[in-house]
Amino acid sequence: ISPSVRQHALQQLDYWRSADSVSHIQQALQAEFSPRDFSKSNSLGFDNAAHWFRFTVKNTENVAQNLLLEVAYAPLDRIDFFQSDTSGTWLHQVGGD
Repeated sequence: ISPSVRQHALQQLDYWRSADSVSHIQQALQAEFSPRDFSKSNSLGFDNAAHWFRFTVKNTENVAQNLLLEVAYAPLDRIDFFQSDTSGTWLHQVGGD
């Protein structure tokens, strides 16, 4: 990924910090996310809260595209990824240690 594309992606994130260490997609769907520019500083400090990030991916091509989501933060033990399909159903994937 080129630095300009990476920079753009970091500027397009909406962010919500849940006070709970565990939260669910239903809570996130009701939450008030705020735009946050992580291109200058991506530190959120250390705490036990759940941090949620929201972004939109739009395919402008006529063919399916393969995308790679990289979270380059070594201390992170787990990431939950939620994706809405065309019917509005939420697909859940888990990654990490």
